[in-house]
Amino acid sequence: MSLIKKLWTTKDGAKPVQIQAYGEVYSVAFSPLVDAKHGQCVVGGGQSKALGRWRVDDGRAVEAPIGVSSYLLNITVSKDGRLIACGGSNGLAAVWDVQTHRTVVKPDVDGGQVCAVDLSPDATMFATGAHKNMCVWSVQDAGRLCLGPLKHTYSVAAVKFSPSGDRIATATWERDSIRLYDSTNGQLLADIRERVSSPYNTSLVWSHDGRQLYASSNAGKIKCFHLSGSMLSWAEWNAVQADNRPTAIALASNGKFVATASYRFISFWDTSTHVQIGPIIDHAERVWSIAISEDGCLACGGDDKKITLRNLRDILPRFYFLDPSDSASQSQVSLQSSVSQQSTSLAEVRRLEKLLHERDKVIQESGIKRQSLEQTVQNLSTALRTQGKNLDQLKQETTHLKATVRDLRNRLSDAQVTTKKLRSECKQLAKQLSKTYEHADQHRLQVERIQTTLDELKVQQDIDEHQEAQSGSQQPRKDDSTETVGESPRSRKRGTSIDGIKNYSHTDSNALACRAFIFARSQNWNAAFDEAQKSISAQPSAIGHIAKAVALVGQGDYRAALRAFALVFRDGNPDENEFALVIWAVLSCVTGEYIDGVLRMHDLVDATKSDLKPTYDYIQAYMYVLLGNKSIKEKDYERAIQLFCLAQTPCLSQEHPRLELTSLISGWSFDGLESMAQQRLYEALDAVDRTKDADKSPP
Repeated sequence: MSLIKKLWTTKDGAKPVQIQAYGEVYSVAFSPLVDAKHGQCVVGGGQSKALGRWRVDDGRAVEAPIGVSSYLLNITVSKDGRLIACGGSNGLAAVWDVQTHRTVVKPDVDGGQVCAVDLSPDATMFATGAHKNMCVWSVQDAGRLCLGPLKHTYSVAAVKFSPSGDRIATATWERDSIRLYDSTNGQLLADIRERVSSPYNTSLVWSHDGRQLYASSNAGKIKCFHLSGSMLSWAEWNAVQADNRPTAIALASNGKFVATASYRFISFWDTSTHVQIGPIIDHAERVWSIAISEDGCLACGGDDKKITLRNLRDILPRFYFLDPSDSASQSQVSLQSSVSQQSTSLAEVRRLEKLLHERDKVIQESGIKRQSLEQTVQNLSTALRTQGKNLDQLKQETTHLKATVRDLRNRLSDAQVTTKKLRSECKQLAKQLSKTYEHADQHRLQVERIQTTLDELKVQQDIDEHQEAQSGSQQPRKDDSTETVGESPRSRKRGTSIDGIKNYSHTDSNALACRAFIFARSQNWNAAFDEAQKSISAQPSAIGHIAKAVALVGQGDYRAALRAFALVFRDGNPDENEFALVIWAVLSCVTGEYIDGVLRMHDLVDATKSDLKPTYDYIQAYMYVLLGNKSIKEKDYERAIQLFCLAQTPCLSQEHPRLELTSLISGWSFDGLESMAQQRLYEALDAVDRTKDADKSPP
């Protein structure tokens, strides 16, 4: 029994030994050199900028720590234990002699922090990984560059010599890449698309025969790559613990199991069956690095500023530490191989492990003969064959389920094709419907123009008749020879002189205001302004001031329009102030201030308690449509969808005079508002490929 095993068995069971380090520990390694003075040692370093060595048996420091100039990110020890290499931040890369503490090699590494270092098996070469370069330096020739720099696309996170030293494995951190190089000439042997889970040289480990390369992947899996000449194959299994991906991996010296660290949890996995073995070890703080000695000692370093040592012989089944030369061990190895071939069920493997423990106890206590052991093995094999039959049945059921799933996938594919066709047809129908609405809008505009012309003729006729009647009753008819120079009979007939304006009655004032609105509808803003001025001169009224404000808006003088509109509240009827506020909001929209107009109208609708609220709702819905059209032009389709949904209002049961007056003042047409809002909503949904939501919109 080796020294370390004797030391551990004198401890009380599986109680760990904790070594107080000098700061957070980012890397640990065992020193394979076992001497009579200090026994086996563990090496560690990290945040403290110091490299220390401690005895495994009692955790005492072997010597004063070696001070360095930066954080230690990675530490490795040569196979003979004579040299210690480390890499750190600020470009630190060095090799020290353990006995003399003399710096043997300290190359000038270009690329910032050195995340990965390794020594060749014969301790003659020193590999470094920094930024996007991997270099190999001569230990014997004062740090001469032997190989490289070998360029990588992203930062090098791991560098590992193979056990024979003829190959070097590297891994990058930001992207998927594990590479194998010839260590003599730098030839690229393989480029594996896999991303490792740690940036500090803790995610790659070679098997002791160099035939396998284990990696902890960023996807939460352990991957074992089998390397045989130019052929490459791999096996993988999940190793996530408590939703944490493995960040460090270590392989037992006999290759039977691996240990992984996931945040603060450490778990163990059988390399042949890929199942978890033994309990999960929970640390108080995060674990950055782990290492396993040849005698089965586990070392962990992390944020708790301690190096924790555990005897894995007290934690894992004895099978994983048996001597292959023992005949009983050979029988157990054969049994374990049979178990792994028949079933990978975790519950079954644990049950068999329990049977193995019981059998070992019986063998040790009562000395059962080899024939009894073989009989037990035969019984277990029979049980496994029975389980194999059940597995065959499960495979058949699985095959049937796979066929069913394929059939469902085919049906789903057909349904998707049908859906695409329907969507295409819906888009075509939408385009046709849009064209129909455009034609309808054109016809409506033509009807409105005709109606406007008729209204102008009617108002003109009423004004002319009234002026003729008033002229005949108050003044004698003048001959054409007495007409004022520059004044046509038609202008005198309309009452455009100052004297004529003063003689207008209140009815004349309203007629002139209506005439101003008609000129505004035809965008004759100067004529509209003149008629509004005449209306106010004849009789100041709310309708006259509104007509003047509309004309000023058309001329682009918005401030003057607001000043004119303010007089509505002075000369108008107090009962009409509420509707005057509605017209103010409408004029804000007409001037392009849509947000101000909508907010004014929204506050008014919320505050009103009159029976005109349905009319105001209808006007507010038209404002929503205008603002939605503006949002479509700005390609803000989501906002347009919300506005068109707000415009979905119930139809008015009949036309209201206030609605007609609003149409006369603003030039808006409220005909077909509901269908227009619905059509615009469908166009906005189609623009963001949400046509299927059109059926869910309010009617």
